[in-house]
This record gives sequence, structure tokens and C-alpha cells, in this order.
Amino acid sequence: MTFEKALRLDDVPVRGVARANVNGKHVAIVRSEDRVFALHGVCPHEAAPLGDGSLDGGELVCPLHEGRFDPETGKANPETDWVSDIRTYPVQVKDGEIWIDL
Repeated sequence: MTFEKALRLDDVPVRGVARANVNGKHVAIVRSEDRVFALHGVCPHEAAPLGDGSLDGGELVCPLHEGRFDPETGKANPETDWVSDIRTYPVQVKDGEIWIDL
């Protein structure tokens, strides 16, 4: 595994979402109360930036058409059947920095 720095932990609000660019790849970073997740940063429906989305009920919500994803698994909510699952990436948080293995 090769982890690369994405953002500082403080760049992602608690219960929030931020976007990162890691080696030219768009990544959505999701921060819950005590965990951090990294997902492919482009919605498979119409290429909206998921890093501009929000969290609702623990799900990452696309800012364009409100597709919903489980931040831990990348699985699309069946109620938003116009989107497909997205890739997730391993995350490490060290010394206040978020590292991702693409």
C-alpha cells in the first residue's frame, strides 16, 4: 500500500464532506464523529463532484441529483437507483493529516 497525503483533518468538518485532489484523482473525504472515509470523488450519474456533497443520516449525498452513498462501502442507496456504487479507498489519519491509498 502506498498512502498519499490528501488533506489536513481540520480541512474536513466533523459530520461533513470535503474534496481533495490526490495525484490528479478527485476524492471525496467524509468525516463522521470519529472516522474518516475516502471515496471516488465523481458521481457516476452525471459527474458531479461528490466532495461538494453533504452528509444526511450518515450517507454521502450528491450535490446535483441527491444520489446517496454509504461512505464506508461506497454502496449506492437502493432508493437512489439512478446511481451505481462507487469505489472507496483505505484511509489513515496520522499527526492531523489524512492519507489515502489510491
